[in-house]
Amino acid sequence: MIHLEWRNLTSNRWLQISFLLLAGLTFLAILNRSYHLESYQMKIHDVRQAQSNEFQSFIADHDSITAGVKEIGNQRLNPIFPFSLEVRLVPQAVFEPTGLAPIAVGQSDIHAGIFPVRTFSDPVNKATVYYNPATDLFGSFDFAFVLVFLIPLLVIAFSYNILSEERENGTLQMVLSQPVSLMAFLVSRILFRFLILFVALLSVLLLSMLPAGVSISANIGGIAMLSGFTALYLLFWFGLSLLINLFGRSSSFNITVLLGAWVFFVLVIPTLLHVTVEKVHEVPSRSEALVEMRNAEEEAFSQDRDEILDRYFLEHPEFIEAAEGSTADEQWRELYEFYKWFYIVRQNIAEAVSPIVDDYYSRLAGQQEFARRISALSPAVILKEAMGGLAGTSPAHYNHFHVSAEQFRLEWMEFIRNKMLREQFVALNDLDALPQFSYSPENVNNGFSRAGMALLFHLLAVIVLIVIFRKKAGL
Repeated sequence: MIHLEWRNLTSNRWLQISFLLLAGLTFLAILNRSYHLESYQMKIHDVRQAQSNEFQSFIADHDSITAGVKEIGNQRLNPIFPFSLEVRLVPQAVFEPTGLAPIAVGQSDIHAGIFPVRTFSDPVNKATVYYNPATDLFGSFDFAFVLVFLIPLLVIAFSYNILSEERENGTLQMVLSQPVSLMAFLVSRILFRFLILFVALLSVLLLSMLPAGVSISANIGGIAMLSGFTALYLLFWFGLSLLINLFGRSSSFNITVLLGAWVFFVLVIPTLLHVTVEKVHEVPSRSEALVEMRNAEEEAFSQDRDEILDRYFLEHPEFIEAAEGSTADEQWRELYEFYKWFYIVRQNIAEAVSPIVDDYYSRLAGQQEFARRISALSPAVILKEAMGGLAGTSPAHYNHFHVSAEQFRLEWMEFIRNKMLREQFVALNDLDALPQFSYSPENVNNGFSRAGMALLFHLLAVIVLIVIFRKKAGL
């Protein structure tokens, strides 16, 4: 029976063309994504090279000035003054791509992957568009798009007439005369076609990864997980085809219903999810939050400078004692006094807008979490989310990245502010103690277990329906 099935498939030119088209699209999708990643890696290299050059220039200027062989007209840029760290050694937050990044664009086309971290940057410094299942599903041409969007169409073309074809060709009686039940015959055909498509898809994917520079051995765990998700997704669509065939209707009826199911799961549900999330979990616009922050900032800057300094040092007498031992002359003291006020005001602003920012992001996080929960209604959305997690480009990865950047910004500001409040000059050994930005995608909760369970649930639901309709059809 398998031998006959193989001969039928290999003699079908349309299926052969479909497989070639699948291979070509997969290859192009991986190369397209790898091309953008290569450009992104070049940007990372350029940014880090520029940082290294500026760091070396900073050290050279510091040596020259402390040796008395060079003078800088603008003392704010003088490498011995703490504020120069702010303007000359601007650290960059860099989102590092993972080994499987070529398989899915995810949120990388929405969020900034490289941006300068400044002590006076806005707390709302990241892209604040919540995860939209509809736009994410069709956003970019990558392997995730091919697998989630196009492969189900191939499955439908591969299996929509698995029973109706036998009836329409008049060969159903011959099949029934064999020493095997009709249900066993249909299941074996479905599983055989699933196996062919799965092996072909996985082989093309692995071959496409080689020119894209993906190390198979280094990402074997992620590839195995991707294979598991893909198998569950394909089985869901093959099971759906088998279920529709059990209705005993014509091939045209089957393909119409299956295409309707594809539209429902891939197009309608993601759009409904987007509308539902916006209605249930409303979040104020980013512009409203920024207006409130600007108002708090203007109010803080409008306060009397001496009053701000007196109140702060009354609460932090340790900085008064440290400043009394400063070796700065009168000219430097004027600069220190100004920037003391500047950084204290920045801290006051941060404390004033903190409730606004916390409320905004807590509501945004609630919206995103609600979107993730109800996205389980669509296997297409589930798989796309899982592939974003494997590629390291999911909303969870970028949220973690921006949280890491904000924590680093606070550490960077505290380092400079403390030097300023103590009226200390910058020594070369202080550069070794500068905070360093770090982001590790391994610490992100990707939700793979939830995705696997959701895909398995959809598959089991189809299997239960198959069993029910099988009994009704007497198969």
